[in-house]
Amino acid sequence: MISKTTTSLYLLAVFLFSSAGTLSAQDNFANRYALGLNAGTTGIGGEITTNMTKKIAIRFGLNTLSYGDSGIYDDDEPSVSYSGDLSQTNFSLLADFYPKNRGFKITAGLYYQNFDIAASAVPNEAYTFNEGAVNEKVFGPERLGQLDVLVTYPRKLMPYAGLGFGNPVGNGSSLKLNMSLGLMYSGAPELTMNGDGLISPTTDQAVNFQEGLNEFEWFPVFNLGLSYRFIN
Repeated sequence: MISKTTTSLYLLAVFLFSSAGTLSAQDNFANRYALGLNAGTTGIGGEITTNMTKKIAIRFGLNTLSYGDSGIYDDDEPSVSYSGDLSQTNFSLLADFYPKNRGFKITAGLYYQNFDIAASAVPNEAYTFNEGAVNEKVFGPERLGQLDVLVTYPRKLMPYAGLGFGNPVGNGSSLKLNMSLGLMYSGAPELTMNGDGLISPTTDQAVNFQEGLNEFEWFPVFNLGLSYRFIN
């Protein structure tokens, strides 16, 4: 189901794009559009750009990234099977200001982002405590238990500010190289740890890990892409 925030961003984008033609006409400047592809810390995706005035353009983008990994860690006993998945999807509505009417730009806007990392670890074999001793004990994998970790951001709507180079709707070649570098205010990510069996006391370390994550309230944004301009 599409959230109210996503719908609001979409309607705002439609309003700004429809207003661009009127503002461009008032500024005696042709209304232009460009389609682009980009990749970076916000994932892989595309965006559409149009000019509102000679020095102001707006962009509406969609990026996504999905990555998973799994394996077996066997440097210690018992060996452990692990798996992890990263999921990221975001919508962006950004305004670019070109002070010199050239490629350098100052950007501000909003990202609506869903981002989470989920991981789990499960022992593959039994663990022997005090092996060879009179009080030797063997704990099977089911007794050792399982550990699950989730990292996510509590806020979805994130303001953005940054710098960049490249004007998709500017003069010159229709094919442009574009670069953006900035920060989203994401707030600190939140860590959740759940465990059962003998592994469960490990979850007590969640507080210490969370203290470390509290230092990361800004999400770095770096995107590099290509755009193609077409003119009405």
